[in-house]
Amino acid sequence: MTSVPIEHMDIYVEEIQTGSLTEDIILKIFFKDQEEVDAFLTRIRETLGRKKVTRNILIGSLVPAIVGYGLYKAAVAMQSPEAAKAININNNVIINIGADQASLKPEQLTAIVESAISDKKGLAKDAVAFVKPAKSDSTASITMENQDVLSIPSDIVQKAPSTLKIEDVPTERSYPDVDLNIRATNLDSKEQGWAGLIPVLLIAV
Repeated sequence: MTSVPIEHMDIYVEEIQTGSLTEDIILKIFFKDQEEVDAFLTRIRETLGRKKVTRNILIGSLVPAIVGYGLYKAAVAMQSPEAAKAININNNVIINIGADQASLKPEQLTAIVESAISDKKGLAKDAVAFVKPAKSDSTASITMENQDVLSIPSDIVQKAPSTLKIEDVPTERSYPDVDLNIRATNLDSKEQGWAGLIPVLLIAV
């Protein structure tokens, strides 16, 4: 049967999705799952009030700002002041453009990024891993959602650290009088198998 020629074939496309790659990126960088992303974006929309911002624009504005912030933290951790300065300058440009597209003030978008990320060392490691494949080509840049203005140019890609070796240090903070949503339980242990989410900590601007 494999040698039978095919004279005609119809292909029906049931669904085409856009923006899923960007959402996967932001999920892997600092969110646990899709539910946390949705809660995060809902909190942002609440700060916007009556301003309407589409999901793709919102995520497209956040991703490069988050990656840039992670690269900046990585450069600082590696004691590379020249790289940190260049990355920070480029990230300020991204913040200004992204904030304009998302109908936010630059300082609001900056606050969103910084407040949403509790594990800054983890973000720095993820950002370094994110740009690492592009470092093999000296002319490679990274563009989000086909928006050249929201890009990480080749010179910044090359200045970004290739590796990052920092120890993970657990942090403890006290948050009195807040709601805690229990996501996972382990009745056989008080020290492992438990997971929760404090919605108010997802964003504060």
